[in-house]
Amino acid sequence: RVMVLDVETTGFSTSSNRIIEVGAVQISNGVLTGVSFLKQIDPGEEFYSKLGPSLKNGITREQLEQGGDPKTTLFAFAEFLSHADLLVAHNSSFDISFLATECHRHSISFPDVPTLCTQKVFLTLPN
Repeated sequence: RVMVLDVETTGFSTSSNRIIEVGAVQISNGVLTGVSFLKQIDPGEEFYSKLGPSLKNGITREQLEQGGDPKTTLFAFAEFLSHADLLVAHNSSFDISFLATECHRHSISFPDVPTLCTQKVFLTLPN
């Protein structure tokens, strides 16, 4: 099983920013299985002043305030990803580093699953 994942964050630094949305879809034998995970995460009051009314990705403060708490959501997402044989993401080093850092911050084990970066694959394609 392949899990294609994406992570939205409040910024680019794992030390001073947080994950605000996690999502993944499952592919088996090249076909979407219909199994997916998508949840927004409330980063906490300390991050709202940095966010403004909405982020570049279109997520609003109101949506985040109704999101799940980080520990519960990240635990469920890590469990979801643990069933994969391969994780795929565009710029996977960014997404995986954020996920691993956030999981560590909440004492959650992040699954040790091989990753494929579509950005690196794209850069190797002929013009």
